[in-house]
Amino acid sequence: MESRADADGMIDLLAAVDHEPSRRAVVAERAFLAELGGDCDLPCGAHATVQNDGTLRLEAMLASLDGRVLVRHTGTGTDPDALGHTVGRALLEEAGGSALLAVGR
Repeated sequence: MESRADADGMIDLLAAVDHEPSRRAVVAERAFLAELGGDCDLPCGAHATVQNDGTLRLEAMLASLDGRVLVRHTGTGTDPDALGHTVGRALLEEAGGSALLAVGR
C-alpha cells in the first residue's frame, strides 16, 4: 500500500480494504511485466492465482509483434516478486521469447 506521508490515518484506512491474496497476485503479474519491459505495445499477458495452499500460480504468454507466434509459460512459488521475474525470464530465455520480439519489426 502507498499513501502520502502527511495523510494521517490513511494507511489504517487502506489496510481495512487490502486483500492480501489479491495483492500478492498483482505483485507477481507486475513483476512479470517489469521483467519483460512490458508496456502498452508489448503483446504479453499474465494471470496469477492463489492456490488453496497459499502458493501462487502464474500463467503467462508472449506473442511475436506480428501476432503469428505465441509462447506460454506457467510457474508456481510463494514469493510473488520472484515468481513474476522467474516466469518472465523463462519466456525470454527458454521459450525463445527474445527472438519473438524481433519478428514483425
